[in-house]
Amino acid sequence: MPTPQILRTRVTPAEHVRIVIASDGLWDVVGAEEVAPLLANLPAGTDAGEMAAMLRDEAFARGSADNTSVEVLCLRSMREL
Repeated sequence: MPTPQILRTRVTPAEHVRIVIASDGLWDVVGAEEVAPLLANLPAGTDAGEMAAMLRDEAFARGSADNTSVEVLCLRSMREL
């Protein structure tokens, strides 16, 4: 049985912009340190669903053959960045 990777951290909108919750279909091919730059390059006005779809598509483009689920929670609007 797989063991989930769990990270506990205090999240504050002043310090954090987004939270990405995803399955190993993403994390097996896209490193955690790669996600922020990928999302930062999206145009202003990109919503959370579009961000999640882009990350899913990136996983598939990198050869992920696993089930891939991605959710993005935006703590601040793109206008605030």
